[in-house]
Amino acid sequence: MDINKVALMLAIAALILAIPLSIAGNLLTPIVRDWYSTSSFRRLNRRIEQLTITLKQSQASWVFTPAEWEMYVLGFIRNQVICYALVAVMYLVLGISSVAVGIYQQTHLGFRLRTLPSSDRQVLLMATIGSLVVVLTIVVTAQLEWLRFNKNRRMHTTEGWHRIKQEIDRLCLIRYQREQQ
Repeated sequence: MDINKVALMLAIAALILAIPLSIAGNLLTPIVRDWYSTSSFRRLNRRIEQLTITLKQSQASWVFTPAEWEMYVLGFIRNQVICYALVAVMYLVLGISSVAVGIYQQTHLGFRLRTLPSSDRQVLLMATIGSLVVVLTIVVTAQLEWLRFNKNRRMHTTEGWHRIKQEIDRLCLIRYQREQQ
């Protein structure tokens, strides 16, 4: 089998599996973390200690008022929409550059990237590489923003405090049940 066909099949499989696997990863991460932290008595105690320290730190710091939290959430949503809109624009630029290559390939048989005129090749490569860099930068920024949002929700809202307390209570119950066995 030709190496190009293998590479094409791998690329198509990667595109098809990327979204379902990322969703599965996001759904399974808390489940695996909880299972792992409770599978050993030592890890269970360490997790309870970490959550207790986090709860004490969060209760010692400031708290969002409901109005401040709503403003923060709206700002977060706005930033996420802007980030992913920019990603969509960059994918559009990538698509346009791919179409340009396809059109050039149809009009000039025996297409190779190095047969493009120098200026066209530079524009095409700069658009492609620039779009990929911008897409990666924006996606990483959006993910970091999401992590910061979750940390602020856990540390600076009463809802976050209650969730931490519930998790501590659940883990203490598991520890108590293990001690009774």
